[in-house]
Amino acid sequence: MLGVTIAVMTIATIDVALDKAAARRAEQRVVDLDCLARNIYYESRGEPLVGQYAVAEVTMNRVRSPEFPNSVCGVVSHRGAFSWTYNKDTLAEPYGYEWRRAKAVADSVYDNLESPLVNGALFYHATHVSPNWAATRTQVALVGRHLFYL
Repeated sequence: MLGVTIAVMTIATIDVALDKAAARRAEQRVVDLDCLARNIYYESRGEPLVGQYAVAEVTMNRVRSPEFPNSVCGVVSHRGAFSWTYNKDTLAEPYGYEWRRAKAVADSVYDNLESPLVNGALFYHATHVSPNWAATRTQVALVGRHLFYL
């Protein structure tokens, strides 16, 4: 009977550990989605929907790249990565239709529900600027008003 009691206790312990791990993943998802949606909103809210997907894809490509932090919020807040983060303390909170759309795009891209648009791109810039680094990268796409690079 002691063996059965230990087995039941072990299963219960495993269940609790699994529940805690699932809760941590769910909490991290909420944080990640907020960071990703804010990046989409501030970087590309004036872009067509496909452009917002492309910006989100670059963010997630960076999460998977050893060249960048390995979390969504780490990538978004990485020094010099996205221009809006320089002024984030003075920006208005996201709102309205564009915010709801950014959150929907974030959710879809985070869960890999869309086919890739920008072939592993890690960098992009608006078409109206010409950053020095662009000459050292391979352009892979033009989406909306942004150029995307490896």
